[in-house]
Amino acid sequence: MDGPSTKPYEYEPGKFIDITRDCWQYQQTYECGGKDPLTPSCQPLIDQGCQRINTACEVYDSLGQCDIYVYDYSCELSPPTTRTTTQCVSPVAYCQDASCMDTSSQPNTEFRNSVGAVMALRDAAANFNDATNEIFTGTDMYCMNFWLWGLGVNNPCCRNTNGFLYNCSQAEKTLEQERNAKHAHHVSTWCDTQRCVLQILGACIGPYCEFEKHSFCVFGSVLGKLVNVQAREQLGISWGDPRAPDCRGLTPEELQSADLSLMDFTEFTSTFALPPGDETATINTLLDRITQGYGL
Repeated sequence: MDGPSTKPYEYEPGKFIDITRDCWQYQQTYECGGKDPLTPSCQPLIDQGCQRINTACEVYDSLGQCDIYVYDYSCELSPPTTRTTTQCVSPVAYCQDASCMDTSSQPNTEFRNSVGAVMALRDAAANFNDATNEIFTGTDMYCMNFWLWGLGVNNPCCRNTNGFLYNCSQAEKTLEQERNAKHAHHVSTWCDTQRCVLQILGACIGPYCEFEKHSFCVFGSVLGKLVNVQAREQLGISWGDPRAPDCRGLTPEELQSADLSLMDFTEFTSTFALPPGDETATINTLLDRITQGYGL
């Protein structure tokens, strides 16, 4: 009688929750008849609690009197049941069997990292140098912090200030830009010139570093840096002399030997504003970036 629909259920005074059912009320119709309108043939239906909903005459005699009556009864197939439900407060949850389940997506870091590995392979094909047989080749670059203790001069060209570098070389300013773009890997720091505040009888009193130098390997992309650095760690490839680092690229054989699934590409994938755990949006956005030449 009452088919598929959603109805509000008041689980607390003034508080409702929608419940959907295929059927809310069943009806089964029986017919019984007889000469006597009070024939006992319908008594079993009455005993079941069925309600008479209609009376009709099936057969009339020659005098126009009803000879056979037909009674329609409506009966419940099963007694009414009540089910307790739980209202889920969180908008990212749903209720099942009186319990709340969180349906919010958690960031799928493994998927995002796998996307980074796939993009790294694509980038590798575009960054292969036929002349050197290398992939993701870097360039060694340097910067220097200068202190002159007696005059209080402080010229930090390696502070990664993300701003204007005063009295620094053009190469140091370029290195600053590469570091801000996350293309640079810091290799080493050393004191190039050490001074003394005082020197008495050959003894250095108050030693300090006047020229502090830093060496970096700078790559053409974030992915290039991540793959080169982590492949070196896996394969035990040295950077050579820290003061003159070997920023060579990887050979195809070395890249094939490296396990990209163990590499962390968060520094690359985190640059994109993506919905957490939305894998479709992640891969589509990254593919768009690759196509447009961004973020490589």
